[in-house]
Amino acid sequence: MSINVRRVEAVILGGIELRAGARVTIRINGLQRGISGKTAVIEAFEHDVTGRTQVVVRLEGRSGTFDQPAVRLLLTLDEIEAARV
Repeated sequence: MSINVRRVEAVILGGIELRAGARVTIRINGLQRGISGKTAVIEAFEHDVTGRTQVVVRLEGRSGTFDQPAVRLLLTLDEIEAARV
C-alpha cells in the first residue's frame, strides 16, 4: 500500500506567513507541556492522509543553537505560534 503525503510550502497562521526556517513557539497542552513555550525552527509542512496540515520542527538549544542530537517533533498548527522577534 502506498501513502501519498503532499508537501506544503507555507501556511498563514495568525496573519503571519510561516515557511521552512521560520521560528515558532510551541504551545502544547497535556503530557508534553514540558516543551510548551520552547522555540523551534520549522523544517517542513506536510499534509497527512486525512488532509490535516502537520509541521515538522526542530527544537533550539538555550544558546540559540540546535540541540545535539536534534530533537524533531511532528505537530499540528494548533500546537505552534509565530515566535516574537
